[in-house]
Amino acid sequence: MKTLFIANRIGPATKEFTGQCVKDESWIATFLSELNARFPDFEIVHCFPLEGDWEKEIRIGGIRYYPVRKFDGRFRRWFRRIFLRIENKSLLQSIESVIDEVKPDIIHIFGSEREFGLLRERSKIPVIIQIQGLLGKIIPVYSGGVGIPKLFVLAGIGDFLRGGMYFDYKGMTKAAKREERILRNVDQVIGTSKFDEDEFRRVNKKANYHHLDLILRKEFYDWNWIPSESLSLITISNEYSYKGFDLILKTVEELISKGIVIKWTVIGISASGNFVKLYKKTHQ
Repeated sequence: MKTLFIANRIGPATKEFTGQCVKDESWIATFLSELNARFPDFEIVHCFPLEGDWEKEIRIGGIRYYPVRKFDGRFRRWFRRIFLRIENKSLLQSIESVIDEVKPDIIHIFGSEREFGLLRERSKIPVIIQIQGLLGKIIPVYSGGVGIPKLFVLAGIGDFLRGGMYFDYKGMTKAAKREERILRNVDQVIGTSKFDEDEFRRVNKKANYHHLDLILRKEFYDWNWIPSESLSLITISNEYSYKGFDLILKTVEELISKGIVIKWTVIGISASGNFVKLYKKTHQ
């Protein structure tokens, strides 16, 4: 069995491709590594976008990697955001060339939010899409409890000129419509929750839905919990308004008001960055 995995992430070989010392940089990396270790006869080919020029195929640790070049750059990314160009046609064509060369038995696409899902309409090879988040349900809560107009005003003119939150919101709204089209046309889909299944069934009642729990990074399984007198929490997030940072702020405020000693570490958000400064304004 030969499966071509397509994702926006490099996977287990991040260090080899970027030179950055990152261990298990995503759950996808852990998933592919475990799959490779447990099923050595299962042929894994991983395709992903990456800046720079690369050989067509690179073999590392039993996995075949096909990086496809992103014709990006700062100006081009800004241009695409400003004019809401959400599809990279040259990227899709490059991935189609990989499909023609690899000739996989199955194509497994991580995520329904990117243009990768359109390959289902362009390939005769069976395609399965794994849901990683549904844009249609993110749009109503994009502003993180602040309100869309207020969020954009507080972000400021500098953020607007950089192609910031306003254009991210408009692009996501457009991509949500594409995502619904992708899910409507797929025959096989993987999800992790009843929520995924219910939302998928809303647009596609005929396809096969498969439940699959996600594997965590190795560090989570190796971690030993040590009880302490104070409440200590760790959240992994990033600087997107819809990720729930406003709920963290509200929860901390509520806990402190009840006299609860708490230490809350948020990994992935800079305490001195513009994102936190923005939310300090919204919760003054």
